[in-house]
Amino acid sequence: MPYIITFPSIYHALNFEKKFANTDLTFTLRPVPREISSSCGIAAQITTDKGRIMSIWEECIISKIETDGLYSIERIKNKNKNQITPIIEGQV
Repeated sequence: MPYIITFPSIYHALNFEKKFANTDLTFTLRPVPREISSSCGIAAQITTDKGRIMSIWEECIISKIETDGLYSIERIKNKNKNQITPIIEGQV
């Protein structure tokens, strides 16, 4: 399942990229989806399972990489639209 981690600034997104660049984690830095925020921002999109995303979230906390939220993304069939569901919201 795809997940999105949002950050309070590009600085924290780049710290995330630096931390996980040389690991087996496959992710893409991308603009924050409009369903989450209408302001500018960078997010990490990761396709993995629920257990792994939670360990990534915990690693961000341990590494002091500030985050704004963790969201799951589901494609709504027949509507050409994404359903974004908050898992954890608020700055860490």
